[in-house]
Amino acid sequence: MDLLAKIIAQMTKEEVRFFRLFVDRQDYSFTRKDKELFDLYRDQGESINERLIAEKWYGKSAGMNSFYRLKNRLLAIVNKSLVVQHMEEDESMKLLYGLLIYEHHYSRKNYKVAAYYLNKLERSAEKEEHFSLIDLILNEQIKLAADYTTANPKEIIAKRFLNAQKNEPIAALDQVLAQIHFDLKVSQNYGQQNTTLYEYLEQLLKKTSFENEWKNSRVFQVKFFDAISQILLQQHDYVKLETFAQEAIVLFKKKKWFDKTHHEIALKMHTYWVNALFKNGRYTQSLKAAGALKNEMEKFDRMLEDKYLIFYYNALIINYSVIDPIQAISLLEKLKFEKKIQSESFYFHFVLINLAILHYRDKNYEKAIDHIIDLSTRSSFKKAAPLLQLKLAVLELMIRLERKEFDIILYRNKQILRQFKSEFDSIEGLRQREMLSLIGMLSKPKLVKDWKKKLQEFISNRDSSLPEDADLIDYDRWAKLQLQQRR
Repeated sequence: MDLLAKIIAQMTKEEVRFFRLFVDRQDYSFTRKDKELFDLYRDQGESINERLIAEKWYGKSAGMNSFYRLKNRLLAIVNKSLVVQHMEEDESMKLLYGLLIYEHHYSRKNYKVAAYYLNKLERSAEKEEHFSLIDLILNEQIKLAADYTTANPKEIIAKRFLNAQKNEPIAALDQVLAQIHFDLKVSQNYGQQNTTLYEYLEQLLKKTSFENEWKNSRVFQVKFFDAISQILLQQHDYVKLETFAQEAIVLFKKKKWFDKTHHEIALKMHTYWVNALFKNGRYTQSLKAAGALKNEMEKFDRMLEDKYLIFYYNALIINYSVIDPIQAISLLEKLKFEKKIQSESFYFHFVLINLAILHYRDKNYEKAIDHIIDLSTRSSFKKAAPLLQLKLAVLELMIRLERKEFDIILYRNKQILRQFKSEFDSIEGLRQREMLSLIGMLSKPKLVKDWKKKLQEFISNRDSSLPEDADLIDYDRWAKLQLQQRR
């Protein structure tokens, strides 16, 4: 990854404008090459030919070394410009900037001034419930107390101990939720769930005195929402999730907790509400909630619009796939060529998977198989959850069965069994293997005598622990159709 190219490509028009003003008013002795290189990266991105530019500007002998020095200098100034522009907009950045001011005065032995800024920082961090940063501030206060004796280290140590107690459940929640979010992202909700994490999360929440100490804490309420919603998702309890998300939105609005700093939790709550409504079959209400999500995305200069755009589109697609499949396909085809979608592999996988599913349902098997091949041959998809890759491979064979491509099924079946051998030990993996066996059986010129029995057993023996939406395509419905079509 070209770090400089990536950063410059993501800069907004306002950030570019601020950068130009920033470098012009600072005494950085910027040369024409600095600004010219910035403009080249804006125009060409990572496709820029660095060697060609280096040779043109510096010659062949020491061209690349001089170019990299220029590039590193430009990277430093770009980052400095971004920090200066945004340090007053984000509370965390404000606090970190305050620490830099303190450190400047402390290093020059201006202890009285340093203590003033450190105490001010402590009050601000407490207001924001930024417990991890409070620990850092208190640590600096202990260090400062050795040089500036107006503060008693014993009192600071006691405060640090109390802060650590407050931070412990928050930190534990963060660790578990980080892993859960990662697992959900790489599997796109079609991977095997780590039930141990969810069990630990439930136990963690039971230990927390939520009703007393944390009831009016916005920070904990944010974590609490995240944790409970993840448990409800894992349990596939969408009825409770719908109510929980809606009530959380009402609570946060009532307490005026939806500010710029906590903008993301507002978007997350609306996203869960939209999806829960869909799962509960309330498609019209889900689309209305998607509209509310879009309105939230437009707040604060659309600062998180890029990140949540895929969730908004997902809300439209899942609902239209039920009430208007043609519109869903049309929207996906447009998204396929969106630069924002193409730049993020997770988003692009989502588009191709849904196009394959919708075309399969529409019996447009040629287009469905094209999208599957396109996705499965991409290097980025090889990093996706193996179980998701396996389910896509099963869908491919379902389509090839409809197209009567029996030789390809025979070859691919053996290939898939070898490739995903380690996945067949899980409950979901075993279900995929059973599907491969059924497809293989139905693709043979002469059906085995007990083919009906095998399909019926597949339907009746479904593991009750598997959620209804665990498969990309409803396998039970498929098996019933096979029984009807082959009488």
